Amino acid sequence: MFSIHFGKESLFLHLENRGIPVIVVMNNNYQSKFYSVCVDNFQGAYEGTSHLINLGHRKILFMDYHRQDLPLLSSDRFIGFKKALDEKDIEFPDTYKVFYNPNSTDHCRNDLAGLFQQSDHPTAIFCLDDDIAGRTMQILNQLGLKVPEDVSVMAPGDVLDYSMPYIPQITTMHIDTNYMGRIAAQMMINRLTHYPEEVHVLKVQQQLVERGSCREISP
Repeated sequence: MFSIHFGKESLFLHLENRGIPVIVVMNNNYQSKFYSVCVDNFQGAYEGTSHLINLGHRKILFMDYHRQDLPLLSSDRFIGFKKALDEKDIEFPDTYKVFYNPNSTDHCRNDLAGLFQQSDHPTAIFCLDDDIAGRTMQILNQLGLKVPEDVSVMAPGDVLDYSMPYIPQITTMHIDTNYMGRIAAQMMINRLTHYPEEVHVLKVQQQLVERGSCREISP
């Protein structure tokens, strides 16, 4: 059985005990217990943030979002993000971590409005994923801010359909889901034919895709 995003340890154990192999895909929560094909969220956030730093940005905001189904997603990406900042001794005030709530965007809008009213405001936003990045850009537009003229925006994921005219073009760290699918299928074949005993985890790295939502500035 392939489980994409979904995770329930008791169900997976029940299936494995009955001889039904389980491969968990795109859910890092179970990588220490079950066969998994994961995204290297640390690497994606680290390299994405490093890209912003290389463009001259030193005031970078992190737009977070609570994913109860994928709790490690936020922590892994934030750790990678913060690692890139720490290596360059870049400060990260507590106010630079803003949470997006899709059910009520007023709080997020107020936080962004307060930050960008300051003369020394952030010059870039690293979002948890590109869906949140698109929503963040809507708020920035409401605040009269242009991307990338006033603020650069980037995110991991690359899950939006950028061929559609109403989707904003966002610089992303691309996740090759087709490749992940092929790896998961091969892992399942190996399990069915050889059934190795130790748990295997494969992590797929993310690749930068530039679409013009980030610009170079003077540090």
